[in-house]
Amino acid sequence: MVEAGRLKYHRHRNDRVTASFFRSHNSNDSVVTVDEIQNYYDCRYISTCEDSWRLFGFEIQFKEPNVIRLPFHLLNEQNILYEDHQLIENVIESAESKDNMFIGWMEVNNKFDAARRLTFAEMPSYFVWDKQGHIWKPRKQGHVIGRLIHIPQSHREEYYLHMLLNYQKGCQTFADIQSVDGVVHDTYKQACYAIGLLQDDKKFIDAINEASSWASPSYIRRFFAMLLMSNNIIRPDICFVTFIFSVVDLGFERFANEIMSTTLAKIEELLQLNGRTLKEFSDLPFPDLLDSVEPRDTVFLDELNFNKNDIDGESVIRIPDKLLLDIELPALHDLVLFVYPDVLLHISSVDYFKDRSILAPTLDVVMKVNNHVMSLLPGNEKVYLSSDTLLNEDGHLESELYTMSTESK
Repeated sequence: MVEAGRLKYHRHRNDRVTASFFRSHNSNDSVVTVDEIQNYYDCRYISTCEDSWRLFGFEIQFKEPNVIRLPFHLLNEQNILYEDHQLIENVIESAESKDNMFIGWMEVNNKFDAARRLTFAEMPSYFVWDKQGHIWKPRKQGHVIGRLIHIPQSHREEYYLHMLLNYQKGCQTFADIQSVDGVVHDTYKQACYAIGLLQDDKKFIDAINEASSWASPSYIRRFFAMLLMSNNIIRPDICFVTFIFSVVDLGFERFANEIMSTTLAKIEELLQLNGRTLKEFSDLPFPDLLDSVEPRDTVFLDELNFNKNDIDGESVIRIPDKLLLDIELPALHDLVLFVYPDVLLHISSVDYFKDRSILAPTLDVVMKVNNHVMSLLPGNEKVYLSSDTLLNEDGHLESELYTMSTESK
């Protein structure tokens, strides 16, 4: 009972309320310190429906059917639990004599024909795991669903083993899991590729080829490192060959081996900055020396080995004749005709205008060049406007149009 006070009640969710107690008045007119934290109560709220359900003793929650998590592991990498006081010899002996659920699945495939028609994930639906005997026994009643534990793609071989266990049936050894059409593959990844569970890397190869036509070698290296870190490349070795060819095409044909070593070293540096390494990708070679030198290209050597003492603040730059306008006093019209020769003959060609441009220092010059070029083209001029902000008020046309702000481009 609260005298001279009130109870303030707030309901938040179906099972939670917040209640706060405070005085409505103070008869002594004295200063009272209010402790808001002490007066705050986070209470459990039980509705009439839940109250009746609990009084009758009904089940509060249940799951049907039961779901069993199925752990698995690579060869000789199973987990072993033991107490601190146990001797290591006893731990090893106990681990060798007791099979886990994954090894037990391979063992039961030797005994029952019905088990050989099931994947590891399907085993709990037809067999029961005996925790005392550490064996699978045929199920007599009930229905249970098995689910393999989640493995992220960054775990590489465990991830591909996870994929195979949803497909392979009747396996009695680890080699059977890696076997496809009688061929035992070296890795689980290769087995997944042989079954058809993995797609090819054509889209990544096309992306590398496209980038090689305009990007610099450093950009392509960063791009390839990003593809490796995404864990989406199925055959990194094939993509790496395409990547190397794209670099060789840039003028380093004589030093392919040095390019290979240098490129691998630089990619390793990029991966290490993100906590990764080329050693995670068994298909790719690993550089011998991370501090390998640049390829011995003559252009690089000429630029790096110049005599700094000969520099006196002036230099001569040779500009090709095809870039020079051979007119004594050129005007804007001469410049436009030089950059856009026979413009009327190529007015419908998109590539003609894409391959040419005039670099202007200011916006005023840009307007002059655009106006002069437009004056040479036939037809009526059309002006297209864009807006940076939208005036959303009644009576304005802009509020009824679908527009795109130039700031989002």
